[in-house]
Amino acid sequence: MFVLFCFVFLMNHISVSASGFDDIKKLPNQMQQEVQDLTKRNIIKGTTPTTFSPNTTITRGQVVVMMGRYIEQNGIAKVDKNWEEMDRFMDMPLRVKDRELLKYSTLLYDNGIFKGENGRLNPYNHMTREQMALTLNRLMVLARSYSLIDYAYDLQSDVVDIQKATKEARPYIEALNALGISNVDTFYPKNSVTRVQFASFLSRTIKLIERNHHVIHFEKQLKS
Repeated sequence: MFVLFCFVFLMNHISVSASGFDDIKKLPNQMQQEVQDLTKRNIIKGTTPTTFSPNTTITRGQVVVMMGRYIEQNGIAKVDKNWEEMDRFMDMPLRVKDRELLKYSTLLYDNGIFKGENGRLNPYNHMTREQMALTLNRLMVLARSYSLIDYAYDLQSDVVDIQKATKEARPYIEALNALGISNVDTFYPKNSVTRVQFASFLSRTIKLIERNHHVIHFEKQLKS
């Protein structure tokens, strides 16, 4: 557990330029650009000064920190000034060493993005792809007051394994696909998310959030 904690801590605290990551240079250009985008924004950091560890699975705690940085930096929501005085999750005591994780777990809990499992954040557990879809949708709702479904209102999805996902996650997985945030027809909802996959998903979601795009709602007319 100590070794795991140290690894997670390093992943959240090593600040480097994305251009110095030797292990992303063989990735598709779009993925490299998405990692660079989040690095420049100080949302994501490397595991060492020269490595990003793109194929390492991402943990729930790491996702909390990345989303928290984006939300706070862009004024989407404010961290409760008393964040160090009240527990939100049973496994995130106020004395925890990683203060950034504690702060942003408070922010995401208070804004309904991370609900936890039986009162626990489980920060060291891997995040599944269907959990990621739910979390990205909550970020969209917080930032723009519309869901991914609203943005994908007239777009088609071609996800072929949607039945393997929980019912709650299915519409958001299809919306991610329809919007091009996910670009694969086999989504593998139960699989873990890697660092580079999450960087791509988050970068594309942020671009949608920041785009001057209006959501159109259609009213269904009942036949008389």
